[in-house]
Amino acid sequence: MDTWLVAASNKRPVPDPVVGPTAAVGDRVVLCRMGNNGGVVALGAIVEVSDLDEQSQSVLWLMSGRRPSDRPEPSQKAVVFYDNLFLSNPVPFSRLDEAGLGHITQVAKKADLTRFGSLTASTHLDLDETLWALLVQTVGADGEPGEDIGAWPIEPGMKLRRDHVHAAFGGGRGAAECSNARTPNDILFVQLTPDDPELVPRWDGGVLVAAGQAQRGSLDTPGGTAVVDSHVLRGRPLRVFEADGEFCRYVGEFAVDQTNPVERWVDGGRRPVKTRGRGEDLAQFRIPLLRLRQLDGIEAFHGDHSPFHAATPLSLALRTSVVHSRDEEDGVEGTARRLIQLLRDGPEMAGAIEQVDALQALNALVQHARYQADIDALSAAVADPNSLEADLQKLVERMPWLFGGQFLSETGRRGLTTKVQLDISLLRPDGALHCVELKKANVKGLIDEEHRYCALDEDRNRILAEHDIDTRRASITVVIGSAAFVKDGISPQRVAETIRIYNSHLPRIQVTTYNQLIEDARRAFGLTGPPPGADRAEGAV
Repeated sequence: MDTWLVAASNKRPVPDPVVGPTAAVGDRVVLCRMGNNGGVVALGAIVEVSDLDEQSQSVLWLMSGRRPSDRPEPSQKAVVFYDNLFLSNPVPFSRLDEAGLGHITQVAKKADLTRFGSLTASTHLDLDETLWALLVQTVGADGEPGEDIGAWPIEPGMKLRRDHVHAAFGGGRGAAECSNARTPNDILFVQLTPDDPELVPRWDGGVLVAAGQAQRGSLDTPGGTAVVDSHVLRGRPLRVFEADGEFCRYVGEFAVDQTNPVERWVDGGRRPVKTRGRGEDLAQFRIPLLRLRQLDGIEAFHGDHSPFHAATPLSLALRTSVVHSRDEEDGVEGTARRLIQLLRDGPEMAGAIEQVDALQALNALVQHARYQADIDALSAAVADPNSLEADLQKLVERMPWLFGGQFLSETGRRGLTTKVQLDISLLRPDGALHCVELKKANVKGLIDEEHRYCALDEDRNRILAEHDIDTRRASITVVIGSAAFVKDGISPQRVAETIRIYNSHLPRIQVTTYNQLIEDARRAFGLTGPPPGADRAEGAV
């Protein structure tokens, strides 16, 4: 049994994949969504294969940039059914790497995204039964969501103004379907009380039958829907709202019935359309009755509209303030920045803003409070003799500002080579790498160990090409121990002097203590000492 990987794009549907000549019904398929919010979004199997005609294969092969003389054996076209969906919470590639499945990440990022008509290339995955079982276990395990996955801020049952939803997630005000360009979400609005009784939503067993977007064409016109019919193939979750008038209520996530996405088409009548001469004409439309399966959310579409009308409309503005690009800051400071931007841009709140300086002061206070809380937590952990290195790392890795303003950000990469694992990796503005190693005590064996980080120089060209990180000038800070635990009557001043002398003999390696790191941060950011009752280390160095 073979395994195939199909790489989906956030914007373009993945047509029937082209598989190798050995592919057969029952072969396993891994669907990966590429770009932001990327990762494994579905597992499935091939349910049908057919020969690919020679003309289509020739064009597909040439469009991929290969020479005709290098063509492989004839390929096949496959139909895939995805029975395990993770569309709203993809399994990030980083989790695959941690599980020992990094070759899947490598194949996905190099996957052939060439498309021609209804075809797209797939890539063979070398997965035996043991590795497949590990993949299934990994995607089924609970874990932190991938980057920007929290970008859907609406909870099931929330009632909102429909124009606010369109303003935040795109689509025309009268559109039943829309696809969000900023986040990987497709949206369907289902009218509770449509004019045509045939379009009233209803349940057929466990399947919701609901009207989709009206399309030009007669009932005999072939073709499917633009958004809903392809949301699984594009690796995007489908968000369904019940709508009535100017309001809508979020029901939950649904998935199209992959075997029978459209129950039938309903005559949509003749509607005005714009012509090339800027005038209008009448055109025939048809409306699909979609078959959808609910994955999560609230009960709805049972004929009782009282929950919808009784719900209190909420403001989407504050909710959508958490939808931001991955370059924006997270945490309290990032939330404050987005809140300020919301207050500036939101027309409903513009009248409440009189002093922009006050908003800037609010942001500074929130940032200061965040730094204070973080430094107090780190001080308490350092003073605790039972704290482990993992406890300290969890706190420090969210505080890159501890090491000064000369660093842009934390790279998020710990393994740049097979031999070197970094606790924290920071970047300077010139792209050079700065490593941080967190220890408790034992200076002697520690510094000898840190010299191996200079071996990053040997892999400089590969790391620069793959990660855009320059390791040729890599430096490292080693954070060790607390002066409070120094024995034999040695003073903190003696500890500080010893470390200064030690550092003078270490090129590209700087040793410091947690006490020094914390005290430097307190002075730089105007932070106070530990809160009352905290176990303050005496004589911090």
